[in-house]
Amino acid sequence: QEYEMLAKYKTADKQLYYNAIHTAYFAEKTARILHMDVDVAKNGGYYHRIIVSECKKHDKTIEQICSENKFPPKAMALLQEYNYKTHKMRMKETVVVYLADAVISSIMYLISKNEEDESKAQVDYGKLATAVIRRKIDSGILKDSDISLRDLGGIEKIFTGEKLYYDFLRRE
Repeated sequence: QEYEMLAKYKTADKQLYYNAIHTAYFAEKTARILHMDVDVAKNGGYYHRIIVSECKKHDKTIEQICSENKFPPKAMALLQEYNYKTHKMRMKETVVVYLADAVISSIMYLISKNEEDESKAQVDYGKLATAVIRRKIDSGILKDSDISLRDLGGIEKIFTGEKLYYDFLRRE
């Protein structure tokens, strides 16, 4: 977490940094509970968006940035699957990061909108997580992945059971 590439975003781009921290939290927890590669999922959670920013800043490819930073091959594979449209999501860990990012991004967006207009009704973040996950499943984007229906059910259960964590997000 205190790796230089991630740490510099704490001040340079707080929104990107917090997305990375929260996505990594969900990815790591989910991978641990569902017996996936925890380190790959956590790395993907931290760097799924930061790697794109780094590529743009330095005019380099994901492969070049990963190589320079000594990312393990599976971590680089996850980042390629996540970011390149030509690479279909196959790894379970990529799916976990993808769904975690979708849920976290949606919640962070709604939290920021609710801060602007405090008259908005309270959102049930568990229901929101379920809706986001189901929308992603229905889109067909996961059809080529190695994720099972059992895993998807576990992911939904984990994400909807995080009421205290969503409260933490609101107070950030």
